[in-house]
Amino acid sequence: MTVEYNVENPYDIKDELLPLNIKHYEEDFRKGTGDLVIDWEKYKALHESGALLLVTARVGNKLIAYMSTTISEHPHNKGHEFASMDTLFVDKEWRGKSIASELIETTEDILEDRGVSWFTVGFRSAEVAEAVTGKMGYKKVECIFGKTLGSKQW
Repeated sequence: MTVEYNVENPYDIKDELLPLNIKHYEEDFRKGTGDLVIDWEKYKALHESGALLLVTARVGNKLIAYMSTTISEHPHNKGHEFASMDTLFVDKEWRGKSIASELIETTEDILEDRGVSWFTVGFRSAEVAEAVTGKMGYKKVECIFGKTLGSKQW
């Protein structure tokens, strides 16, 4: 099994991404809180502006995993770009094969080449975070909680 990791425009592969997006959403903690409505035009614009990086994992032509990362200049650390993992999903049959770690490492290399100086990754549980990033030099720096505001469901 040879897995290839590449940067791709989410808009260009939306038909391949959507089935994995749906699987990801079905496993996500937000399942049942609202419809999955992907703004592909927004993803395209963010990708083209350099504010979004999508790294994919493929076996042959089959898309098996993806990781998206947002990138921005830090508003109170001028001259420092920071990046934050937005989503990471590995199809169930491919889990446990270090694909998530490879997606992160590939993303790190690309971000470092771009001059990004701070990168955060997040997971639904400390156990998953430790399993994926424990030997990669990451450390817990924040504890994040979420809340739906207003009547619109998240």
